[in-house]
Amino acid sequence: MPIQRQYSLPNCVFILEGLSNAPDGSAAGSRPELSVLTRFECYFAREKETLIGGRDLLEGLVAATNDCVQAWISGVKSAPKGADAQVQILPASDGGFNLTVSDALLAKGGPDAGVDDGLSKTPVELHLSTVQLFDLMEAVDQLAADRQTLPELQVPISPRSRRDVMSPQLVLEQSAPIALGAASVAVAAAAVFFIPAPKVPAPPKELQTQPSIGTPAISPQAAPPQAGTPNQPPAASP
Repeated sequence: MPIQRQYSLPNCVFILEGLSNAPDGSAAGSRPELSVLTRFECYFAREKETLIGGRDLLEGLVAATNDCVQAWISGVKSAPKGADAQVQILPASDGGFNLTVSDALLAKGGPDAGVDDGLSKTPVELHLSTVQLFDLMEAVDQLAADRQTLPELQVPISPRSRRDVMSPQLVLEQSAPIALGAASVAVAAAAVFFIPAPKVPAPPKELQTQPSIGTPAISPQAAPPQAGTPNQPPAASP
């Protein structure tokens, strides 16, 4: 019996249909586990286009949503995706976000069409507002937290590194001023090393022999008497 799960937000709705691989006894009296996805639908408010596909569409949308939201919140832009990226969500110039889904992931037809009924000929491009993007992220979070629906589905949440996302050209442009500054410091240090030290002239000999100012010169006649010798008046000159 097909199992259906729905995750509804004001601006985004997920509908999953599939089967269960769990034994009948394990699911008795409890919520059955949806382990095999056969159909996936995604609706956005105020958008006529509906995204209908299978497991590849769901996984691509989950990965693109996680990558876009992390880049938008952290301010660290992702490295440009190649042409093989089948689902992309990129910031738009008007402040919104552009969602592009490859035609290889989409089923042709309306809600009653199956995944294998045919493929659309052109990719789908939707313009999402910030509110629609965050409702899409909330739907992804609810799906990832539901252990009874695709329990092996992994949301790629990991810290972003500027070294990983910055292009080599940008790294070269940012490191050029640092390298130029280090080279200038090295050249200046080398120039200072080869400058001879200034010579200090010796003072004149007159200043070397002249006694210091404020220190009276002691004459031999004015030497103080030795201890134990009585003071005698000076002898009269003849």
